[in-house]
Amino acid sequence: MQDDVVPTPKKGKANNEVNDTSSQEGIRGKIRANKTILLVATVFAVLGFVGTVVFYQKYQDVKSNPGQAQKAQNSAETQRVLGELKKVLRIDEKEAPTVARVEDPAKLKTANAEFYKNVEKGDYLVIFPKRAVIYRESINQIINIAPIISTSGTAAEQKPAAADTKTTNTTTNPRTTTR
Repeated sequence: MQDDVVPTPKKGKANNEVNDTSSQEGIRGKIRANKTILLVATVFAVLGFVGTVVFYQKYQDVKSNPGQAQKAQNSAETQRVLGELKKVLRIDEKEAPTVARVEDPAKLKTANAEFYKNVEKGDYLVIFPKRAVIYRESINQIINIAPIISTSGTAAEQKPAAADTKTTNTTTNPRTTTR
């Protein structure tokens, strides 16, 4: 019969100590969680403030000097397009090309229907000293290439001839008459 007896826990310090330590650990865990949440919130607040200050500074720079901001944006776009174009076309020219984004393909097609026949809005016209290239960045493809034929040599030859004609006309005066 003595085997059926289950010892009952004694009320005293040992039992209370177990309850106190488990409740203290629960409180410590909650405090740690609260500190972590507070730390994360503080980091996000600081990053948000720094981002706001940086973008406000950029806004003020653009507002005070819009031409410079546009120039910087155009330069960055030109470098990006030329970098992508160099992946599909060998570029040996030493002079910097002119890069323009196509905004109205219809106008270009009226100017030169054959060269601009496949041009679309958003394509880039890259003009080098000896050739013109239409480049579509969205598919990284060259749409058309044409050589640039310089007419400056023929114009230079015609100018002296025109100048000689003018000097000849001015030196002979058909109105000289004697009475």
